Amino acid sequence: MLLRLWVLFSFFICVTCRTAPSNSTDWDFQMLVQRWPLSTCQIVNASGHACFIPHQVKGWTIHGLWPSGYGSYPQYCHDWIFNMLEVVDLAVQLLTFWPNLYINKPFDSLWKHEYEKHGTCSASLHGFETEHDYFEQGLALSDKYDVQRVLEQNDIFPREAGYKASVIRNAIQSGYNKTVCPGCGYVKGIGQVLSQSYVCIDKKMELIDCPDCQKVCVDDYPVLYQPLHF
Repeated sequence: MLLRLWVLFSFFICVTCRTAPSNSTDWDFQMLVQRWPLSTCQIVNASGHACFIPHQVKGWTIHGLWPSGYGSYPQYCHDWIFNMLEVVDLAVQLLTFWPNLYINKPFDSLWKHEYEKHGTCSASLHGFETEHDYFEQGLALSDKYDVQRVLEQNDIFPREAGYKASVIRNAIQSGYNKTVCPGCGYVKGIGQVLSQSYVCIDKKMELIDCPDCQKVCVDDYPVLYQPLHF
């Protein structure tokens, strides 16, 4: 009941929102970006913002599904506004697998940002035309290319001790048979943490080699992949 009331409240607030559209809807592939919540929060907290892991989150979550080009990517392709009522049937899945991690932000703030910035550009591809399509497809792709499952299949589990960067990288690469992008961040007082991983998917919905990887894990330092402590 509370969720439905908040949904309706969010909808009426959102009708006054506006985003800046872009004229370009050209892109070549989509990047599915998954993140490890603990490492994400360590990085966010170190930057001066407040982060938390919702109680229902038990593993990797989705950051976003981003239409991309070779060297650039479109954003805010239409001035469409996120409407929670369109995805209310996906709410439980979204709260579990695609949650907001920022304290003092509305529970749907990440979904609003991702849809208006990226989902409005995905809409040029058949199967992604609506807001519901974008989130439903994102959830399905995350399940299909689940990085946690790939790591576990290669005996990589969260632990307090660090891993060699090459071990993490090889484990993730072997699970997809394509060039994928595990990403790390450095947190003062903690060290190098495994924070994200992304795969690239073309317009035929097939996995392809990612042309460029950012936030790479540095071989000179151990990579921490720590338990969520639930």
